[in-house]
Amino acid sequence: MLHRSTETQINRSRKAFRLIGNKQQNSVKAMSAYIIKRLLLAIPTILGAVTIVFFAIHLAPGDPVALFVPADLPGGVREDAVEEIRERYGFDKPLYEQYFTYVGRMVRLDFGRSMRQRSSVADDLRRRILNTLQLGVAALAVSAVIGITFGAIAAVKKDSWLDNLVMFGALFGVSMPNFWL
Repeated sequence: MLHRSTETQINRSRKAFRLIGNKQQNSVKAMSAYIIKRLLLAIPTILGAVTIVFFAIHLAPGDPVALFVPADLPGGVREDAVEEIRERYGFDKPLYEQYFTYVGRMVRLDFGRSMRQRSSVADDLRRRILNTLQLGVAALAVSAVIGITFGAIAAVKKDSWLDNLVMFGALFGVSMPNFWL
């Protein structure tokens, strides 16, 4: 038989472990709810971005179809070619119909055919995704190594000229336009 104080300590330990377990369960539930909420909020965000891009493209000046028909064609042939392209890609339909067709195809991951390459956009994306991912992972690795290294230097040499130089470099790098790179 255990001593009374030992039993009390064991009971307290069990109670503490139950509290820790309950807190962990609650934090897992809270995190799951947060993730689900963020995923659900991504839907209107993506729809909004798609809508803005669609209408921005249609508000741009000029006729996109005219860019794909050679300017040196005789008038009647050129007009027929422009009309044929408009029908093929649905530019002859009302704007709201074009929009809903566009969104419907995006939901089904049917990105259509490239006007310039004359190939499936989905096939082009599949061919290029591996290189894009490799480039992205490599850029992330390089930036993480550089960022952690300079961040550690700035933390160790807090409030020194080296800390200020690292902060200046970080702010300059973040503020720099992409086309300067």
